[in-house]
Order: sequence, then C-alpha cells, then structure tokens
Amino acid sequence: MRAIPKSDFIDVIFLQNIIKSMKVTVDIPDSELAEVCRFTGESKKGPAILKMVNDTLMMKRRAKLSQKFISGEWGVELAGFEGVRAKDQIVSDRQSKAWRK
Repeated sequence: MRAIPKSDFIDVIFLQNIIKSMKVTVDIPDSELAEVCRFTGESKKGPAILKMVNDTLMMKRRAKLSQKFISGEWGVELAGFEGVRAKDQIVSDRQSKAWRK
C-alpha cells in the first residue's frame, strides 16, 4: 500500500475558511463605522461589521417568518386554547369584581 505524501493533503481549516466566508472591500464613512461599532458593542471594525450584518440578516429572517404567521400561510393548532382562555377570562372577571367591592 502506497503512502500518501503530505503535500497531497488539503488543509481542512484553510478549506473551511474558503467555503464559509468571503472577504469584501466596502467604503463606509468614518462616522457610520463609529456608529456601527457603538451599536454592536465591538471595538474592532471587522467584527463590528460582521455582527451588524448578522444581526440585520437575523431580523430580516424573523420578519419574513413572522409575516407567514400573520398572513395565515403558517399556523399553530393549540388544542384546548379557547377553553382555557374563556376560563381565564371568567376568573379575571371574578377577581375584578371582588377587588372593586
């Protein structure tokens, strides 16, 4: 059996970095970059921009998901919810009347 030379192996960490991320050059005014750092709580520019992008994407994804529930495209069946809600209203009404006496 032939041994595989080390030169034939691909550095796994190097490959993961290539696949998972990409470097981008952008022009951001200093005032806006300072604001990004302040909002994210990061002191370094790179991590601040990355955090802002990730947070913004997460908010957009949540909004899209929420819209599916609001529009009725998605829904949730909560067995017994209506009955429990009615009982809670009755108890609340009783407590309200007792408090006012």
